Amino acid sequence: MKESAIYDYIIVGAGSSGCALAERLSRDATVRVALIEAGKSDKSLLIRMPAGVRLLYNGAAYNWKFSTTAQPELEARKIYIPRGKVIGGSSSINSMIAIKGARSDYDKWAAVSSPEWGPENMYRVLREIEDCSALPLECRNGRGQDGPIKLSRRLTGHTLSEAYIEACEQAGIGQNDEGFNGENQAGAGYFDVNIAYGKRHGASMFLKKASGRSNLTVLSGLPVRRVHLENGAACGVVVKKGSDEVLLRADSEVILSAGSIGTPQLLMLSGIGPSTHLRETGITPIIDAPEVGQNLRDHLDCSIRWATQGVDTYTKYFRPYEGLCHSALAGAQYLLKGTGSAATQGIEAGAFWGTDRPDQAEFQTHLVLALKWPPKGEQHPKNGFALRVCQLKPQSVGEIRLASADPNDAPFIDPRFLSHSKDLDMLADGVTRMVDVVESGAMRTYLDKAIDKDALSTDPEVVRRWIRKTAETVYHPVGTCRMGNDDSSVVDSALRVRGVENLRVVDASIMPTILSGNTNLSCMAIGLIAGETIQASS
Repeated sequence: MKESAIYDYIIVGAGSSGCALAERLSRDATVRVALIEAGKSDKSLLIRMPAGVRLLYNGAAYNWKFSTTAQPELEARKIYIPRGKVIGGSSSINSMIAIKGARSDYDKWAAVSSPEWGPENMYRVLREIEDCSALPLECRNGRGQDGPIKLSRRLTGHTLSEAYIEACEQAGIGQNDEGFNGENQAGAGYFDVNIAYGKRHGASMFLKKASGRSNLTVLSGLPVRRVHLENGAACGVVVKKGSDEVLLRADSEVILSAGSIGTPQLLMLSGIGPSTHLRETGITPIIDAPEVGQNLRDHLDCSIRWATQGVDTYTKYFRPYEGLCHSALAGAQYLLKGTGSAATQGIEAGAFWGTDRPDQAEFQTHLVLALKWPPKGEQHPKNGFALRVCQLKPQSVGEIRLASADPNDAPFIDPRFLSHSKDLDMLADGVTRMVDVVESGAMRTYLDKAIDKDALSTDPEVVRRWIRKTAETVYHPVGTCRMGNDDSSVVDSALRVRGVENLRVVDASIMPTILSGNTNLSCMAIGLIAGETIQASS
């Protein structure tokens, strides 16, 4: 095997955590940091332009395009899971909704690890990440002002967004004027989004901050095949260059930031994982770590669709001929001024609700101001919207397993959606509540007809069947390399892989429990906290 450059730290995966970690470690000019990404550069109009998300979700250029195994409780459907294969990772292809996480989420983390994962420290680091100078003045108190990730929020929005917030107030859910990032998470309102001046602000903004540092090397288009181990310690990674395998050495540490799917896959390909499974796959076990790939948790949600009257939505951009004209005009406005419909991702408003505690929620909704292109044979409405209802605290737990010993083969992803009976009951209750909010409140004026009529049924079993038929992930997989103080956890509270020297995991896979909302900002915070920990111990 050929050997190439030597670094102090090698980070595998330039996603939300990996980019933040690379920036943090490279502040020390005496260390050499390599950040390796299998995907390409994020220098693309589709990534920079918020409306490009509609194409990024399904395109292959910047996306691993994973799918789950057939899910028994979802009518044996394989659920599509987009994951970023690009500098910035999934932060370069997501919907740019910025949620810091509820205090109770981080209390749970600290209870099984250490205080640095508690709410006080997490919120301190999140303030370092964000630049909230574009938010309304009354919403900046206690928020960061000069971080690399610029946040914005609408003061007023689309007619349907305004009507949805009013409808939630009428239904007793209340209003949230803090972008769901204040002390209280509950209520309906406008999301904070990592969009500024019409441009996406993803994790690559950390690399922009570090762009003048000669000690940081970013290597894109370079798939990592496995961690190289010698005498029980990680000392580098093996990458594929053309037809050759090349060893990149790390004098200090190897850090995996490949995400909740890629990181457990890499560990198992390296011989670190459940020994029986590794042998069955043709891999010689080096460390028996039964929990690698376990504890997979994700947010499942349902999209309830309505056709509208008397108001335009972004659905018009998807209609033949007329849609091409609208898209051309929107594209021209964006290129000339950075404004217009192309400067938004089509999700302005939503709500957190479902408990009596304002700092906790059971459900999150996203009001999507467009409809997906329908299946063949269905008539496409002229205008419409979808209300996505997401259960935040699912009890169902799944796993990641290798499909083979070939790094090119995607792993088996089995979230076991709805395998816990409580999840289906909860999601059905959430759907029924939101149907009532939309059908009986301020939105009623704009409704033409419901497209998903089964979601409106008064028969709970009909609603449950509809959920099984239509539910999808909202793309928040976490937990597959669980952090904890117990010996069975994959990593300890300093994110060191148990049983291996000089190897850490720094990404969403370390989350012991799933967050009450979108995970992107928290992944960035994980990267910065890990950087502080590593530098303090070096």
